[in-house]
Amino acid sequence: MNCSRILQLSNRIDYLKEEMDRYNLKEDKEELLELSQKLDELILEYMKNGIRN
Repeated sequence: MNCSRILQLSNRIDYLKEEMDRYNLKEDKEELLELSQKLDELILEYMKNGIRN
């Protein structure tokens, strides 16, 4: 997965969180927050690998 794709996913998740807040979809938002955390982990891993290479 490349950097631009990761950023696209991150932006999309942020947008979905805002929409869920607007429509008060708490259950779905919890799942989305989990995905967001996993994406954050991927970003950190990508950054670490980028620094090493």
